[in-house]
Amino acid sequence: MNAAGYSEFSNVVTVSTLDALSAPQNLANNPAVTNSGIIGITWSAPASNGGKPVIDYCIIINGHGTIEGITSTSYTKANIPPGEGLLIKVKARNADGFGPESDWVSIIAAGVPPAPRNLVYAPDWSSSTNIAFEFMAPTTNGGNSINAFVIS
Repeated sequence: MNAAGYSEFSNVVTVSTLDALSAPQNLANNPAVTNSGIIGITWSAPASNGGKPVIDYCIIINGHGTIEGITSTSYTKANIPPGEGLLIKVKARNADGFGPESDWVSIIAAGVPPAPRNLVYAPDWSSSTNIAFEFMAPTTNGGNSINAFVIS
């Protein structure tokens, strides 16, 4: 507009707002890593990066502080007392800062299982060349599958 009046309309432009940076998804135990004294976690990138690439992630471990600058979608923490559980969550960062945190996930560092229960000699299954025993599985598996029993 000037003293002579209004100009013609310009072309039409469609504008939409960007979604905000969202929380990382699918935070879970990484069973390929979690073992006696070690925990491993994996997660997926946020559904929305807020229009800017994710730079890195921050791991929050309840009672143990935070770890910033994680550039992959996995993390491993060692020196965890076997059988101890940790509550963990993750948040992503882009050029605008950190987004919301994921939900908490509980991961247990596997430990050695207790001894089998009620070990007894099984005469009905024994012979002159074999000695058989019967027993019940331990009350817990220590956080990992039990794949063998050894009698010595």
